[in-house]
Amino acid sequence: MAQSLRHTEIFPITVREVEVLRVTDVTPGMRRITLGGPGMKAHTAPNGLPVNAFRSDGFDDEFKLFFTHPSRETPLFPEQGEGRVIWPRDEHLVFRTYTARRWDPAVGEHGELHVDFVVHGLGAATTWARRAQPGDVIPIAGPKSSSTHPQGADWTLVAGDETALPAIGRWLEEWPAGARGQVFIEVAEDSHRQPELPVPDGVELTWLSRDGAEPGTTTLLQDAIVAADWWEGTPFAWVAGEALTLAPIRRWLKRERGLDREQVEVTGYWRRQAVAASSEDPELPEDSDAESAAERLHELAEIVPGFAIRTAVTLGLAEAFDGAAKSPAELASALGVPEDGLARLLRYLAALEVLEAEGTPDRHEGMPADTTTRYRLGAVGQILEEEHVQQELDLDGYHAYAEVAACLSLLDAVRGTGEGHVRHYGATHREYVEQTPALQASRIADAEEFAGYIAATLAGALPLAQLPTVAVAGPAAGELAHTLAGADPAVRVTVLGTPDELEQYAVNHPAHERVGTAVASLFEPLAERYSAVLLAGVLRNSGDADARHILAGAAGSVRQEPETGTVYVFERPLDPADIDEHDLEHDLIDYALTGGGARTDDELRGLFAEVSGLHLAGTRMVGWGGSLYLLRPGPGASDENPPIGVSLSDPAGDGTAPEALDRDVS
Repeated sequence: MAQSLRHTEIFPITVREVEVLRVTDVTPGMRRITLGGPGMKAHTAPNGLPVNAFRSDGFDDEFKLFFTHPSRETPLFPEQGEGRVIWPRDEHLVFRTYTARRWDPAVGEHGELHVDFVVHGLGAATTWARRAQPGDVIPIAGPKSSSTHPQGADWTLVAGDETALPAIGRWLEEWPAGARGQVFIEVAEDSHRQPELPVPDGVELTWLSRDGAEPGTTTLLQDAIVAADWWEGTPFAWVAGEALTLAPIRRWLKRERGLDREQVEVTGYWRRQAVAASSEDPELPEDSDAESAAERLHELAEIVPGFAIRTAVTLGLAEAFDGAAKSPAELASALGVPEDGLARLLRYLAALEVLEAEGTPDRHEGMPADTTTRYRLGAVGQILEEEHVQQELDLDGYHAYAEVAACLSLLDAVRGTGEGHVRHYGATHREYVEQTPALQASRIADAEEFAGYIAATLAGALPLAQLPTVAVAGPAAGELAHTLAGADPAVRVTVLGTPDELEQYAVNHPAHERVGTAVASLFEPLAERYSAVLLAGVLRNSGDADARHILAGAAGSVRQEPETGTVYVFERPLDPADIDEHDLEHDLIDYALTGGGARTDDELRGLFAEVSGLHLAGTRMVGWGGSLYLLRPGPGASDENPPIGVSLSDPAGDGTAPEALDRDVS
C-alpha cells in the first residue's frame, strides 16, 4: 500500500545564494519577497561541485532560508555536496523552512521565486522579511522533492492557518481541472484574507477569522472540519498549521472518519512557544538558533550514539590510544578486533566529536570504511579514560546491561505482558543475572560501592544493642552486614541471598566470626527467627504483589518480643517536590526489568498498610535522601495511625531514648 495518494519525486538538494528582487505586502499580515538572480540558474559552487537549476514542481515544496546569527556578520550555511548538502557543525546556524508560493522559471533572465512571510510575532525569518530590501542576498537550500495533487481521490479536504496559506494559494492556482475540494483557511482577521485567490470549479473556499486572537490558540480549523459536509467517495485530507492544534484533527480524521494513512497528510508548520526578545535586537528572539522541538525530539530519540560510545568503552578504546594518535590498523591490533568494523566505529565517533581525526579519509572505490586516517581522543573522548565513566558505560558490566535490557523490555512492561526480557534474553532478568556470574559480580559490586557511603550512618540509626541477631537482605547485604557487625561487638548478622549471591559475598568479604549466611527465599518466613530483618533496596526491585509477600515473610521471621521483633526497610523514596529525569530514568529501568521501581514515601506507606499483621512505627532519614522505616508485627495501636513519637533508638516507645525520630508517623 502506498504511503500517500500523492506521488512524490525526489531530486538532488541544491545550495545557492539568491537576491531580493521585490518586496510586496499582500495583506497587512503577509509580505511577499520575490527572489531571483544568477544563483537560480545552474552553476558551479565555490567548492567546484555542480549546482542544478532551481526546481519546484509542487504546491507545498519546502526549502530552507539561512539567516545571520547576531554574533556573526554574514549568514552561515551549508556547502554543496554531491546531490546533498554538507552541514556545518556550528551552533550559530540559523535557518527556517518555507514553501515556494510561486515559481516562475520563465520570468526575467533567471526566473522568479515568490516567498510569503507571515509578519506577526518575533523570529529570525519574520524580522528578516520586515527588513528585506531589493539587492539583499540570502542563501537557500532545496527543495529536495515535489509531490502532486492526490491521485485516486474523489475529493480533497484542505485546511490550514496563515502559515499554510502560501502553499494553499499556489495549490488553488495550479488546481487540476474538474477536481473537487473543500478548502478552509484561518487568518488573524478579515483584512488578512486574500480575495484574489482563484476558486476553481468544484472547490468551496471558506475563510475563518480569529478576530485578533493569537495564532495557535483557537479550534477554528478543527470545528470547521468536523462540521463540514462529508462528500461521497474517497477523500484525501491535507492540513497544515500550528502543530499542537492539528493533533486532534489528525485523530478525528483517522478515528471518526476512518481515513487510512495514505489518505491523510497533517503537517505541523510551526509550534506555539514563548519567545523572549534579544537584549541586542528587540526584533530577534533571545536565542534565534534555539533548538526546535523537532530537533530536541531527534536528539532524545537517538540510540546509536550511546551504543557506539559504550562499545568503545567495552573494547577499551580509550586506553588503546595511550596518549597518541593512531590509525585504525594500530588500534585494531591493540584491541584484537577486525580492522574494518573498528574503522567504521572510529569514523562515527569522530563525527560525534568523541574522537579527532587527522589526515584525509581514504575515499577509493571499494573502501567503505576509512582505514588511513589517524585518530586521537577529543575533549569528550578523554572523559572516557576516567574509571567511574568506564564502569558506568561498560557493556560487560551490570549498569550498562541493565540499561540495554530495560530498553528492550520496556514496551512489553508498559503493555503489561512482562515478557520482554525473556523474549530477548531467553530468561527473566533475575534468572539471567543469576546465570551470568560476571553480571552478578558487577551488580553486587555496584550496590556495595554505594552502600559503603551510607552503611555506617545506617548502622548508627539502628538500636543494635537491643538487636542481638539481625538478618540482612538486598544487593549490598554483604557490605551492610560487615558494617553492622563492626558497629556492635555483640550483634550477630546473617546475610540472606541465593546461592550465587552468597558465593559472590564470600569472594568480596573475608570471613567474620559474627557474620553468617543463609540461603533464603524472601517470599516465605525464614527457617530461623531474628531480632530484626533489614530489607535494604529490596522493595525497589519488586512489584507491589511481590513486595507484600516479602514484607509478610519478613514479619513472620522476626521474634515477636516487646523490645525486639522489627522489620527495617531502607529505600530511597522519590520526592515529588525534588525529582529529575535521572531519578525517573532509574525508576523506569527498574520497572522494565523487575516490575518494581522507585516509590514515593506515600506509596511506601500505602504498601506497608496493605500487609496484614504489620504496622509502621516510625521513620528516619538516612544519607542522601534515604529513608529507614521501622515496621512491627502485630496490630499495634492502629495500623492506620501508628504510635506517635516512637524512636528507632527506642523501639519500645517508652520515651527513654536519647534521640527522637526525625519524623513521626501520623
